[in-house]
Amino acid sequence: MTTTYTTPAANTVPVRLLLTPREAAKAMAVSERTLWGWSEPRGPIPVVRIGRSVRYDQRDLIAFIDFAKTETHVGTSDVRSVEPDRPDDVTKGGQAR
Repeated sequence: MTTTYTTPAANTVPVRLLLTPREAAKAMAVSERTLWGWSEPRGPIPVVRIGRSVRYDQRDLIAFIDFAKTETHVGTSDVRSVEPDRPDDVTKGGQAR
């Protein structure tokens, strides 16, 4: 009986599960500092800590983007069309302007 083993094709690129902060920021088209502000504990994007290294799971970045899409578009047509109420005479220091 002969057993045949197959190997991956020579042009197969290995899948990277985690991204460095620089790679994640580049993938999201933001600066590393912006990404840092959006990362735990300051923001909603979870990080994976391996020793002193910080890494980002691609699935978490995609989830954040999907969340941001829904949050930005909810009710924006109503917000743009409504002007805030302003009183006719605004007082400052007890005198009408």
